[in-house]
Amino acid sequence: MAQEFNDYFSTCASKLTDGMPAPQGNPLRHIPEPTRSFSFESVDESTVLNELQRLKTKKATGLDKIPSKPLKASAPVIVKPLTHIFNLSLATGQVPTDWKEAQISPIHKSGNRANVAKYRPVSVKRYVKGEGKARWKSGNTVPD
Repeated sequence: MAQEFNDYFSTCASKLTDGMPAPQGNPLRHIPEPTRSFSFESVDESTVLNELQRLKTKKATGLDKIPSKPLKASAPVIVKPLTHIFNLSLATGQVPTDWKEAQISPIHKSGNRANVAKYRPVSVKRYVKGEGKARWKSGNTVPD
C-alpha cells in the first residue's frame, strides 16, 4: 500500500501537465520585468527565540525526532547557535540537505479507503528548520 501511495502522489503533477499543450515560443515573454527586488536580511536572536517559544508542544515529532517540548524548554540556551546556523545558511545560499526532506503521510478525504486517489498528502518536516524565517528587505516581513 505504501508503494501505491508513493506512485500516486509522485505522479499527480505530471498528470496535470500531460494534457496541456507545449508552450509556443518563450513562455516568459508575457511576464513583465520586475520593478521591485528583494534580498534576505539576517535573523536576530529575539526572532528565533520568539519562534522557538511559539512551538506547539502537543504536535507530533518531526523528522529530526526532536520533540518540540525540549526545544521550547532549551530555547534560551540554543537560540545563539541556531541563529548562527540560520544566518550562515542565508549568507551562503546553502540549505542543509536534511532541511529539504519531509515525510509524507496520506490523510483520507472521503470515499473508498482502498482508493489512493481518496487521500491527500500531508508533509511532516523538521521542527528546527521552520524556525529560520528570513525577512525580505523591502520594508515588509515574509507573511506566515
